[in-house]
Amino acid sequence: MAVYTKDGKHYAFPMGAQQGSTFTLYANDMLFLDDPHVLYKHWPPEVWDAIGKHEVRPGMNELQADCAVGLGLLEGSGSGQERVLHYPNGGTPLTVTFRNGKAVEIKKG
Repeated sequence: MAVYTKDGKHYAFPMGAQQGSTFTLYANDMLFLDDPHVLYKHWPPEVWDAIGKHEVRPGMNELQADCAVGLGLLEGSGSGQERVLHYPNGGTPLTVTFRNGKAVEIKKG
């Protein structure tokens, strides 16, 4: 967990996960050393609009969805052309199905 204080409030978020003796660090996928608007300046305005509104929209890729609503938890092995991720989304959970790297189905709850 990363823990920090901003404007007198305390915040925390997970930076990795452990399964058995395997530890996966997600911090590299979550924290940017440079402004993401510069890093991903090739993303169209519609994507940045969705990210700003904390929405996942059809056609977004997993990184764009992660930027919008936080990291998702992969269902199953994730191998193949279809991946299903569950996003806690600050208490408003989403389940997103990605096919060939693009969001094709977005379900609330």
